[in-house]
Amino acid sequence: MIKSTFLILLFITLNGCSIFNKKELHLNGPTVEQAENINKTTGKFVDGIYAESGNETSLSHTLEYSPENIYFINYTPVIVARDFKHLSREVSPIGDPVITVELHESAHDKWYEATKKAFQNKSPLFVIVNGKVVSAPMVNSGPISGGRLQISGDFTMDQVSDIIAGIKERNSKI
Repeated sequence: MIKSTFLILLFITLNGCSIFNKKELHLNGPTVEQAENINKTTGKFVDGIYAESGNETSLSHTLEYSPENIYFINYTPVIVARDFKHLSREVSPIGDPVITVELHESAHDKWYEATKKAFQNKSPLFVIVNGKVVSAPMVNSGPISGGRLQISGDFTMDQVSDIIAGIKERNSKI
């Protein structure tokens, strides 16, 4: 009995208690249109997922694995925080802390189209939190359907928790 209790507690700890954190989010952050205006006028990009821009913008990013390429980020986000239905911290199959995002159904098509375009153009998507790029994944296996994604990076579990708390805090005040 002690052994099985320990395994259950270990599983819950490793999964960041995400099985108990399935409360649907109702974030009031900016819409895509509002975010575009904020990004253009302030130069500080709001929380969301962005595609590469063909034009130079105020925010550029260089990938660690491709330092010779400078990517310019579109002012208009593909997904904003209000599109997040669930946010949870989890551990990937290889043991890295990740943020798992489930999107509201209304954002599924936007996400599919964005990943389709990124895949076709061999360009990254940019995850921006608190004005900074926290992850810039490439879409390597085709468009992603279903509205569920994981944000990975060189994160600790505490950083994942801080990112999630920051997204919730910044987007519940508006």
